[in-house]
Amino acid sequence: MKGRATIVLDIGKTLAKLSLWSPDGVLIERRVRPNERIRTAGYAALDTAGIEAWAVEVLRYFATLADVGAIVPVGHGAGAAIIRGDHLACPPLDYEEALPADLRTAYAAERDAFAETGSPALPDGLNLGAQLFRLERRDPTLAHGTQIVPWAQYWSWLLSGVAASEVTSLGCHTDLWNPIAGMPSGLAEGHGWAERLAPLRTAGDILGTLRPEWVFRTGLPADTEIHCGLHDS
Repeated sequence: MKGRATIVLDIGKTLAKLSLWSPDGVLIERRVRPNERIRTAGYAALDTAGIEAWAVEVLRYFATLADVGAIVPVGHGAGAAIIRGDHLACPPLDYEEALPADLRTAYAAERDAFAETGSPALPDGLNLGAQLFRLERRDPTLAHGTQIVPWAQYWSWLLSGVAASEVTSLGCHTDLWNPIAGMPSGLAEGHGWAERLAPLRTAGDILGTLRPEWVFRTGLPADTEIHCGLHDS
């Protein structure tokens, strides 16, 4: 919002960062947290709970420093959340978790050509489609009644309650996006992921305002606008 401070919530792989900016673009305060790799549900996962608890504390502090009008989430491109209703359907997979050899072979046979997606074949879970492939082979129920949101948009959903997808996240070596056609890839269509991707929005779109529970937890204004956000590169 014009005349009010902006918070950037930047959830990278190694570090989570929160920064507070004045209306004229001057850094007011910054906090950083090293991210941990947790083991849960039989695989290495991103530490959503730890990052969230840290973010609450920092946002509560930022609320005492300035009149905040907006939050812009940023995240790395090799992460996604599968949500069901108002909660995570499973812990988001850590992209450094190696894909079992049999699943790697099966996935490689199905992924689209580089010419369609611009996504090179990358190791472990760096292609987001490989993560979804693994998770749904492990638990087929994830393919039903769920939505898929990229990592940056997981945080905008958590803060606003509005699920979205965004092209800089989907187009980042995910195997899920055809940038020339401006639509999901054949792989994403074939596995039903395309229809489960949250609605496409632009990075600067305002998804809504801060959820009441986050207003209570952080002390930030109830009219704080939550932007869709974007990939960190």
